[in-house]
Amino acid sequence: AEPSGVLAIRGTEGMVVNFAKCCWPIPDDAIVGVFNPGKGITIHRQGCPNLGDYKKHGHKWIEAEWEPDVQGEFATKIKVESGNQRGVLASVASVISQQESNIEHVGSEERDGLSSTLVFVITVKNRLHLARIMRQVRSLPSVMRISRLK
Repeated sequence: AEPSGVLAIRGTEGMVVNFAKCCWPIPDDAIVGVFNPGKGITIHRQGCPNLGDYKKHGHKWIEAEWEPDVQGEFATKIKVESGNQRGVLASVASVISQQESNIEHVGSEERDGLSSTLVFVITVKNRLHLARIMRQVRSLPSVMRISRLK
């Protein structure tokens, strides 16, 4: 989901702004912009593993911060590790929906006889919203671990 309403990133007026799909930045994350001629600015989370490659290839970094009143929903990625039980996907999806988030994509990473790993791309308003979703998913009896992917 792309943000709507208020411009999300201070100082980028008139520029094309994209959000990196490697680190999935959301409001309240510490961020940095990378300028790509002809493509605009891509916003990354500070500490994104891919930032080193951009520096090596001479891309210009731009200081960036979220507008304080940023609106909209932003996609981010979470990984849910659970016991290999019937109905896990349905119960996790239900909790995500109850927390007023949409699931944009879901996939399974690995599955053995004992456990399974599900990866979700979900929409959130900010880090607080994400934390609330993760706390609720973590409380499900079948969930062993949940983490945000970078």
